[in-house]
Amino acid sequence: VPAAVAYPARWAGGRVAHPATSSMDVLPTVLELVDAGGGRSGGGARLRHSSELGAGERAGPGVLDGRSLVGMLDASATPLPAVHDFMFFYCGARVSSVRHGVFKAHYTTALWEDAQQQTCRRSIICPCHGREHDPPLLFDVHADPAEALPLDVRQPEHAGAVERIAKAKRRHEATLAHVPSQTERLPTATHFPCCGVERGSAKHWWRVLNNQCGC
Repeated sequence: VPAAVAYPARWAGGRVAHPATSSMDVLPTVLELVDAGGGRSGGGARLRHSSELGAGERAGPGVLDGRSLVGMLDASATPLPAVHDFMFFYCGARVSSVRHGVFKAHYTTALWEDAQQQTCRRSIICPCHGREHDPPLLFDVHADPAEALPLDVRQPEHAGAVERIAKAKRRHEATLAHVPSQTERLPTATHFPCCGVERGSAKHWWRVLNNQCGC
């Protein structure tokens, strides 16, 4: 998905950049541009990228998955420097694919229900863990943006990419602390803010249920 950046005070318009980026890069980019907190989070922790975590160290306050885009946008070199060595894509709580340079490796893919492999008519929403791939499906997303032609992972160049990706995936997963999915929890009345009452109290419930929580 293309992204557009406009900041005339610093960057001229009309440029096109091809390095892969993420919406998670917006926060560290803005923090660098405004020099917020001298590179520290609101809680005082130094901001770090998740790749800086040591062996067995879990992510905590001040640890970001995004990187600042300022260096890439400031650069005049051709080609522009990469922002991420590896980008991890999730399906639920699992890493389903990894981007590395021009390569993208899929460890799981959807189990489509039509000949065109585009829809799931019975389940409406296709489960993204329908098929497991070991070794992963590997694509060159610059030459094959539709990811329709898997590469031969037995070739040395492709085998090396798969090995680097697998090592980075294991290192990344070792830093994760799994928690219950917050998006799958059904809300209760106590999840709604209500001014002037104790959260979770009977009065809180009453005001929420009677739409009396205006602040």
